[in-house]
Amino acid sequence: MDNSLRIDYFTVTVKDVPPEEVLEEILLIPQDKFTLNVWGINKYQRHYACSDIKVYFNQVLDKMGVYLELKGQGCRQYEEFMAGNANNWVALVTRLYRYQVNFTRIDIANDIYDKALSVQTLYAYCKRGLCITRAQYMDYHERSILETGERVGETVTIGARGSQQWCVYNKLMEQKGKGKVLDETNAWVRAELRC
Repeated sequence: MDNSLRIDYFTVTVKDVPPEEVLEEILLIPQDKFTLNVWGINKYQRHYACSDIKVYFNQVLDKMGVYLELKGQGCRQYEEFMAGNANNWVALVTRLYRYQVNFTRIDIANDIYDKALSVQTLYAYCKRGLCITRAQYMDYHERSILETGERVGETVTIGARGSQQWCVYNKLMEQKGKGKVLDETNAWVRAELRC
């Protein structure tokens, strides 16, 4: 597999527009592709969902605005709706800037299959003071099966949550820990920049 770079989490709040306008004029997806749900998150009362593409809102247009949420799978699904170069991530962001918006989170994921980066190597470099960054702290987290001690996850995170953060984790180990079989690769590290 080839290394790849893609948006893997995308959330934005759009002010002073009805949610239907977000669906049809910003996302460019017809409203009839969405299901209306009468529950929400984070004080939002309702949301439209087209699989993992979510648009949260309140019944009465208020100062909270409309919250667009595309998690990893939602990003992949939105890319399926994009029709080539006419509708891509740059075009989406350009459309969003026509409105009063607040980008709340964008994650850029670099999937590395060629062993150019490993979690253990990065951790060793951090421990030896070889990582140069404005961030003050790094965290190392390991997940293991209690009964066997088998490691099923490892992560190095540099920077504070809520600001710019770089997170490097063993995606292959994570997927195997979830019981997924991946025959096509023997190495998969994900490096995410969370903004």
